[in-house]
Amino acid sequence: MSEYNGWSSRATWNIVLWLTNDERAYNAARARIGAFEQPLSKGDARHIVQFALGHMTPDGVKTSDPTISWEEILETLIELSPNPENGSGVVSSAAQPQKGSNT
Repeated sequence: MSEYNGWSSRATWNIVLWLTNDERAYNAARARIGAFEQPLSKGDARHIVQFALGHMTPDGVKTSDPTISWEEILETLIELSPNPENGSGVVSSAAQPQKGSNT
């Protein structure tokens, strides 16, 4: 698997891009995180992404894409967690977990 802007794939990067840069998706993901038992699993991550973005990002990346690293998505969701005291993550006012430049 080749790297894309510091992420394991373009599909992973694109999902994180939408989760962290689109206010509606960001708020939906944060709201949904609280509905799950902690700690979150990769299956929970997929469900949260589908809740926030549907089955495809606005750029056409399907959540069924086999190149998506759900482990990396899970790490991002943990960072977005609105409830850091439960050990699920740390909330940052600048929740921009981008590893590389997206330009």
